[in-house]
Amino acid sequence: MALRANQQVLNNYYLLYLLQSPTVKSALLRVNRGSTVPRLLKTDLTRLQVRAPSTREQEKIASFLGAVDARL
Repeated sequence: MALRANQQVLNNYYLLYLLQSPTVKSALLRVNRGSTVPRLLKTDLTRLQVRAPSTREQEKIASFLGAVDARL
């Protein structure tokens, strides 16, 4: 599954890091389906509500986290 954000609302790189955060991971695990092989439906993702800073702040955060990732 590929995700793309509405760029006027959410930076794609910010979305990447947001989906990897413990809070969002936990929320997604609560709504996953299947017992042997957990799966997530697109509707589950589209219902997920998160708070996001301004797009400028998102760019700064994503840039910082990207730089940290590059150093690892």
